[in-house]
Amino acid sequence: MSELDIGELLSDQIRRLMDEAGPAPDGAGLWSSLLDLGLDRAMIGEEAGGQGLAWTDVAAPLVAWGGYAAPAPLAEALIGGWLLGQAGLPAPEAPVVLGGGVPVPPGAWTLTSHSGDGRDILSLISPEGFTQTRPVAVGLARAALAVATAAQIAGALQRALELSIDHAASRAQFGRPIGKFQAVQRLAADLGLEAAAARAAADFGFRLLPRDPILAAGVAKSRASRAVRIGAACAHQIHGAIGVTEEYPLHRLTMAMWRWRDVAGGEVAWGDALARRYLPTTDRLWPSLVADWDQEATT
Repeated sequence: MSELDIGELLSDQIRRLMDEAGPAPDGAGLWSSLLDLGLDRAMIGEEAGGQGLAWTDVAAPLVAWGGYAAPAPLAEALIGGWLLGQAGLPAPEAPVVLGGGVPVPPGAWTLTSHSGDGRDILSLISPEGFTQTRPVAVGLARAALAVATAAQIAGALQRALELSIDHAASRAQFGRPIGKFQAVQRLAADLGLEAAAARAAADFGFRLLPRDPILAAGVAKSRASRAVRIGAACAHQIHGAIGVTEEYPLHRLTMAMWRWRDVAGGEVAWGDALARRYLPTTDRLWPSLVADWDQEATT
């Protein structure tokens, strides 16, 4: 099965799950459903009882998940499983969730990351408090969370675009749909641009994450976080007052996007990281850029 087939299959499962959950899903119920589907173990190696999927396999499912702003830690569970393999930590039979930013569901193991002596230390903590530690590359956990969050932002922006197009087609002013007005069309075009840019940046980040985490996160999260500012504003201008009502889904998407914007670093933090990478001396800027992008183009 191709990577696209796997991603679409998992995305379809998520859409069915969210359709069954309804407009106001319960977080505990969603988490239980994710465990039933085995999605928490998608990136754990097959030798450890997981599915052994790659980041490119789970890119589309994370985008789909972001389109619902669903209250369950799918991204953190995928990252937790992947980091176990990167650190050489044994995978428990229970789910493993990267902690620090979201509540860890009852019964799950927690994975934390902290810096020390030029490296990062991962700690795997059981519900009873038993801890195992391993070193990993500096910034690995933060970079993985940044790229995964960028994908969720891309999904939320895409869903906001779909809602905006539907609203512009059905809402009439002065005897015609507001989507016929050039100002509204321009807002929709700008929103579409930001959604596409965020998705492209996230896809790039997933391809690059296993071999160059800092560059992957720098590109993915800085561009996706920037897209929130422009895209959310366009969506709400198209919708007007209905966009902030409790019964309409747009406000939940934009609240999630603004929260995700700063998770694992926002556009300024990752922009600074890219600047530190490429600007130690100005005479090496162009050769460094060319070398990185040539490597990406040939892999």
